[in-house]
Amino acid sequence: MPRPSFTFGPRVSAAAAALAFAASGTSAVRASPVAFVGPVRGDVRDRADGGPIAGAAIALELPSGAKVSSTTSDGEGAFALAIPHAGSYRIVTRARGYRDASVPLTTEGNDGKGLDIRLVRDRELREIGVTVVHPGDKASAPSDRSIGQVELASAGSLRAGDSLGKLSGIDLTGDAAAPGGDEYVSLRGLRPGESQTFLDGHPIGPIGVMGTSPDTDGTIEGFNYQDAPYFALRDIDVIFGAGAGGLMSGDAVAGTVNLRTFDPTASAQATLQQGLGTQGRAFTALRATGTDGKFGYVIVHGVSGTYGEFPGGQIAQTGLRGTDFTSQTLGESTYHVSGDYVLRNELAKFVYSATSNTKVAFSAYDATSWADKTGEGDNDFNPYAYTLANAPVGASPACPHGVLVTANSGSDCLSPAAYAAGASGPAGGGPGAWQALRNQDYDGRLTSIAGPRTFALDVFSDQYSVLYHRDASAASGPLDTFLNDWSTQGVSLSDEFAGRENSFGLGAAWLRQSLGGNATSPNGSGLIESAPALRIERSVYANDVFMPTQQLSFLFNAWLKSASGDATTRFDPRVSVIYKPEPSDAFRLTGGEASDEPGLQSDRVNLLPVGALNPNCGAIERADASAPAPIDVGSGPSAHLSAESGSDLEAGYDHRFAGNSTVGVTVYDANIANRLVTGEFAAGTQLPAAAVPALFARIGQFCGLAPSPQAITFTLNRAFNAATARLRGLEVAGRARASAHVAVDYAYDVQSIVLNDLPDMVLKTDPTLVNGIQVFGVPLHKATLGLEVETRGGLSVDLDGHAVGPNNPQQLPGYAYADVSLAQTLPKQTSIAVSIANLFNSHAQTYGLVGYGLPYATNSFSGASSNPFLQQFNERYGLAPRALSVSATLHYR
Repeated sequence: MPRPSFTFGPRVSAAAAALAFAASGTSAVRASPVAFVGPVRGDVRDRADGGPIAGAAIALELPSGAKVSSTTSDGEGAFALAIPHAGSYRIVTRARGYRDASVPLTTEGNDGKGLDIRLVRDRELREIGVTVVHPGDKASAPSDRSIGQVELASAGSLRAGDSLGKLSGIDLTGDAAAPGGDEYVSLRGLRPGESQTFLDGHPIGPIGVMGTSPDTDGTIEGFNYQDAPYFALRDIDVIFGAGAGGLMSGDAVAGTVNLRTFDPTASAQATLQQGLGTQGRAFTALRATGTDGKFGYVIVHGVSGTYGEFPGGQIAQTGLRGTDFTSQTLGESTYHVSGDYVLRNELAKFVYSATSNTKVAFSAYDATSWADKTGEGDNDFNPYAYTLANAPVGASPACPHGVLVTANSGSDCLSPAAYAAGASGPAGGGPGAWQALRNQDYDGRLTSIAGPRTFALDVFSDQYSVLYHRDASAASGPLDTFLNDWSTQGVSLSDEFAGRENSFGLGAAWLRQSLGGNATSPNGSGLIESAPALRIERSVYANDVFMPTQQLSFLFNAWLKSASGDATTRFDPRVSVIYKPEPSDAFRLTGGEASDEPGLQSDRVNLLPVGALNPNCGAIERADASAPAPIDVGSGPSAHLSAESGSDLEAGYDHRFAGNSTVGVTVYDANIANRLVTGEFAAGTQLPAAAVPALFARIGQFCGLAPSPQAITFTLNRAFNAATARLRGLEVAGRARASAHVAVDYAYDVQSIVLNDLPDMVLKTDPTLVNGIQVFGVPLHKATLGLEVETRGGLSVDLDGHAVGPNNPQQLPGYAYADVSLAQTLPKQTSIAVSIANLFNSHAQTYGLVGYGLPYATNSFSGASSNPFLQQFNERYGLAPRALSVSATLHYR
């Protein structure tokens, strides 16, 4: 991470001083004095984008704190101060929404030049409870460190979400361990669909709670970070808890993740990056930023790729054979498997400064991803022991003590051991499986400052598409493909009034999202269009920041929201108090409420690919017409869904020690009511008759059974409102500086989430759901310990160790792993970075081992699943094998 430093000479930067203050909460930062004589002139600018800060208060003070003179910056951020006599002084700069900065001065050795003061935005005062996560950060305490794009690339991440999953309070779900698998972000144990992803402050992707079905291929759980490149991002903000949404949308009971793109810089700059690595990794990125007169610009292009854990080759999927041991079936289940994954990113942003106080900005953002799902996340493996435990011994009277299989020469009775040896092995999702995602976003913003008032108008349009494809085959059944296309448009305007002790703002927003798409028919012929779903949300917003003293601040935010199709108008308030008895201490208390609308749904029936149907063979074997076995075959549309509601209370304490060491402690308690859950409903006439023969054929192939139609009930998952959730947690994080060149980062996280009031229909659907205990797949404990070393020669080394407790998404016992990165600055503004992910190859695993996961608690409707080999969703995923990346970066300034 960049060290705070000052440049002595014609111009002096106070950015690093403000940066050090931002992490500590102090009111001023001391640095070595800078010599000046006569009038002091300079500019005050935003550290992030280099833009001028108008109306900043600049005071010339004696070392005792007595004020000598003061002024304010003009529309261009410029100022001038008279020095009455020789001596030592300091310039203290304050601006609304920014951290204070202090620069010592003497009147000796004047060179006639001015000061360049850069201020850092004060998020702590504006958004209490915020965790600001910059790419590569290791702690989850509130932080204003600006970690740039190069640091993210040096961390070995392929996607923006890869760094998020290492932080406290954040878990990754889906097939996130695969280099290019599906990746969803879960905040504090809640579902990904209960949070919202933003791009520069407005929502992207699906909006609202997704009532997803358990462990279903093709399931969409919210915004998929498989399509979240980092090339255009300058940082990522994460806000936890109810009421975290911004002006554009407050629909997020879990919190929000804001992907923030680069802004124009004051001078022309260019960065070229090139990287290579193991597993076929490669990336190229180009970024150009600058300002020419009244025009500012950002141009970004980046592309990265890998073949992951499968470089490409023919693999026999013996785990898909079932009881069919013919060479024809084996040949049909042998196909090319690859982990190819490519991610592209473009950004164009133009800013026109009509006047010193009025700016118009336009940005166009594009991100696309393509993943070969034969090897990216769809790489199951049936181990020998699992296959032996589930062998259909005695299913046929012709083979009472073994397993009857179909062979080239006819039927054959194999011993259980021989059957397990032939039927175990890879069990992927079929040939030609791939997935593509695209996110296109266009945004226009007008910002105008008139004295104490700031007016902003934002208009955006976002298109988010998911294309899922499975080729017809013996493994996957008929051709299966679907397209879901979310189209979102929004307008927001706000007006803020800044006073001496009070800042008040009003705003309004209009948001429209539609969902369209299509899917193949059950027999793989033709496309079925889904009727477009539509929702319009309207909201008004008010906020107030009251600072009666320098030590005490009160914050209030409130949304009044309504949505089409919902007769209820919702009021979501949020109140915070910050108390700073000393510059190095801060106490925080905040509480709020939020509501989260259900996500839009297609009106069609979405059937699983036949090859993804993994029925419970034991339940089928025990079933009869009086007690048929339910078999989930997909999802169906739901109706009359209501919004979830959430409330939370959070308290925190932050302290800065000498030497820039910090510690932060946060505790929280949250409740979610009217929660959306998924239950199995009989498919009835909604199940196309053409799909039934293929489903029964899959049961016979997978289980070696031929049940009567009366012994089977095919079901569809549908969402409805029920249940509650209780969240409680403790987060401790900070930094201990051992010396000027060595620092230790640490974080410890306890996240408890318990579900209650789950109805029987839901418990029957998912055996992992149990009332009153920790939610399946959410680890109770996480910890991080990082060592950061920086030398005078420009070498920086980061070694990060991560520990994750049991009940994790990988279904491993508690595990630990480590990453390391090295960066060396070279002459002529060049740097070299080396990163190794999973340094010690901890828990490396290419395949997901079915039945080998840590046994989990099951509800009373799944008593037969106490054996891990019989547990329906038991699969140990492990971590991606060790990966090495080397990159070179060339800077032009």
